[in-house]
Amino acid sequence: MGKPPKRLSNRLLMSKKPTNGNSQKHASGRKHRDIPRKPSVPAIDPVIGKEIASILLAVLALTVFLGLVGAAGKVGQGVDSALSALFGISRFLVPVVILAVAANIAVPERFRLSLSAKTGIALLLVSWGGLVNLVVLKTPEAMTDLGRLSGAGGYVGLLAGYPILRLTDFWATAIILTGLIFTSLILTFNVTLRRIFSRLKSIPRVIRGQLPLDGHGDRDTTGYGESEPPENSAGFGPVAAGETAPQFTGRAVRTADAANVETDISAAVPPIRRKPPTVNVPIDLLDSNIAKPTAGDIQGRMFTIKKTLENFGIPVEMGDVSVGPTVTQFTLKPADGIKLTRITSLSNDLAMSLAAHPIRIEAPIPGKPLVGIEVPNKGIAIVGLREILDSQEFRNARKSSLTVCLGKDVAGKPWVADLGKMPHMLVAGATGSGKTVCLNTIILSLLYQNGPDSLRLLLIDPKRVELPVYNGIPHMLVPAVTEVPKIINALKWCIEEMDRRFTKLSEVGCRDIGSYNRQMRDGEGMPYIVVVIDELADLMVASASEVEASIIRLAQMARAVGIH
Repeated sequence: MGKPPKRLSNRLLMSKKPTNGNSQKHASGRKHRDIPRKPSVPAIDPVIGKEIASILLAVLALTVFLGLVGAAGKVGQGVDSALSALFGISRFLVPVVILAVAANIAVPERFRLSLSAKTGIALLLVSWGGLVNLVVLKTPEAMTDLGRLSGAGGYVGLLAGYPILRLTDFWATAIILTGLIFTSLILTFNVTLRRIFSRLKSIPRVIRGQLPLDGHGDRDTTGYGESEPPENSAGFGPVAAGETAPQFTGRAVRTADAANVETDISAAVPPIRRKPPTVNVPIDLLDSNIAKPTAGDIQGRMFTIKKTLENFGIPVEMGDVSVGPTVTQFTLKPADGIKLTRITSLSNDLAMSLAAHPIRIEAPIPGKPLVGIEVPNKGIAIVGLREILDSQEFRNARKSSLTVCLGKDVAGKPWVADLGKMPHMLVAGATGSGKTVCLNTIILSLLYQNGPDSLRLLLIDPKRVELPVYNGIPHMLVPAVTEVPKIINALKWCIEEMDRRFTKLSEVGCRDIGSYNRQMRDGEGMPYIVVVIDELADLMVASASEVEASIIRLAQMARAVGIH
């Protein structure tokens, strides 16, 4: 074979590994030293970048405003001339729009500029400029005089006013542009025209001090004034006598951003003296279908159980049968002198005889001199939350507004529990066994009994897919916390809030939150705080020391001050 081309041989030589770590010989005999890498520039924190951008925009807005009033020198004169040509007499709206953009960047949770709001602002500038051009210049010929546009609606107003005026007359153009202005207001503020007009009518009363700044109701410094506190949500009404649920409804906590959890939750606690809006969650949102399980041949299974046990020398007397949503419980009474361990050791034999797996033997049934054998149903029944909320057992067992629905037992009896009487709750189980479904049931049970004035939720979800669906409801202290550093800060805030509440209780001589709220006036009590953590095992793996210490402190002391 011939020698390879020179270009190919050079390429092969260059691809060889260097003989040492600092240089490499090529066919030409020259050495190419390794080029040292440039030191990487540290990335700027996105939060810091947003703050810098908002500051620069605020400075730009103030500079533009000073230029419009003639207090920014030559630069201001140039800005004034350019904006006059573009927007005419509407140029004073430009610094307001820039400030709105800066506020949206700095605090997006308080000042949100959605796509509809941005569209509304653009439509407002164009339609308002067109209407000004129409009123001042009146004719299409006058609008083409570019020298006169700076004293009217500018070039931006020319985009809307000129083509419409060419196609229609003066009055039709005025009506169309006015309609566009109202449409832009609806898009910008995302409210109806009726509410806009009602807010405008309330401005004189706000100035005179007859209305608070939010424009709702009369000024009331004592909580409710003459009105009565609203009942519990979803029509459940007040809880029974002797309950420990709060009787106040004059507390509101603002929703904060999860970026600064510890700081924002701390700022979200001070009470305010005004009547909060009533939050009624209609129970019709829940599915009302009541499914029935398929237990199969009950008499045949009873005969099979009795015959199987008798084959092993265990005579029994069959008792009642309870059909539950997933299993059917067969009860039996063994003869005198029969050890229960003989029955429990036959679980596999019973499963084979019944052709059902797995079965569970409860020996004995708590409170009864009977043995229970639970056999899976051929068709299970889904237990809905509405079925428990509408049950008589829930209404009879509900003594406080922290009652949660747990489901049905093997006999089909609804089970509820009072979260306020628990030392806290841990939901355990294998993957896919329904732990998160149980958490959602508990959260919805609380939402149907409490308004945002008496209950606050702090949801923690490292998985990021389950609990963020609750973001936006007024019960949330902050949006669902999903990042580990923020979760640690949230738990530390809970400890600080626990210490603060204990201090307030000691000042008034109360032992728990129930007695404190009964002693305080409306609007001065403390709401219950329920902390829900999904995927606790994963969180313990990520940061065991900090999370474990915080949870231990909360589990030991927080229940008395209403933190569960």
